[in-house]
Amino acid sequence: MLELLKNIDLVNGRLIRLLKNDTAVEDDSFTEQIEQFLDLREQLFAAVKKAETAEEKQLGERIIQDNELINKLLNEQTQQLKKEINQFNQKKKHNQHYDNPYQNTYVDGTFIDKKK
Repeated sequence: MLELLKNIDLVNGRLIRLLKNDTAVEDDSFTEQIEQFLDLREQLFAAVKKAETAEEKQLGERIIQDNELINKLLNEQTQQLKKEINQFNQKKKHNQHYDNPYQNTYVDGTFIDKKK
């Protein structure tokens, strides 16, 4: 059980380092690496049983703290990706409007003179 918790702690440490590394975000394998670490953690968590010794409890508490940090970092990455997607969509919309400025013309509020 202690060895299993140490493995989880090791995986958590690697995942935290990966998420904190800003230069890795530009890498194509970044998402794949995160998925691999999360899958491995999930498999290890499935085998965890109740802690029996004080060392196991202490390691378990550290794993819980690391898990909270990992969730926070993943949320930050998600927000960053959403922001980048929104910026990309705004640029795309702006470029389309620049290419064809009369594409979205509206006729609301136009005055039509009925007199001859």
